[in-house]
Amino acid sequence: MGLDEVAGGVETEPAERIEAAEEMLEESGYSREAELEEDLRRVTAEYQNYRRRVDRDRSSEKERVKGQFISELMPVLDDISGARQAGELQEGPFAHIAERLETVLAQQGLERVGEVGIPFDPNEHEAIMQQASDEIEAEHVAVVVRSGYRIGDRLLRAAQVIVSSGSE
Repeated sequence: MGLDEVAGGVETEPAERIEAAEEMLEESGYSREAELEEDLRRVTAEYQNYRRRVDRDRSSEKERVKGQFISELMPVLDDISGARQAGELQEGPFAHIAERLETVLAQQGLERVGEVGIPFDPNEHEAIMQQASDEIEAEHVAVVVRSGYRIGDRLLRAAQVIVSSGSE
């Protein structure tokens, strides 16, 4: 009794059957190389899509974190704006620090939203009041109570404004 019989009869295909199967596959148009090339193209495309998705996700996460950080700085920016309006930040070291902070934030893409005289836009402005004004035409911003901020396309905070109702 041989070792194969004791182990359960391991079956092996004769070389002729293997060659016949390969010839049949070739006749039917099957090409192992073509299949492998197609698999390689598919895996390469999947990897490129994965890389694009990761890069896009990384970029959007970076913008989200930047927006969150700037949102936490908004009370400081409001204090700086209030001090400037009160005339307390005309010159000196604190005025210089405030300018540097605003410059750095602008370099990071922060834009102030809300200016007197521009048309009222409910997507960017929060109207807290409406009042008559001879200088500002109707449905335009008459007073900016609190500036809003945008970073890129994302509005971080709408500007609180008083809207002109036109002349009385």
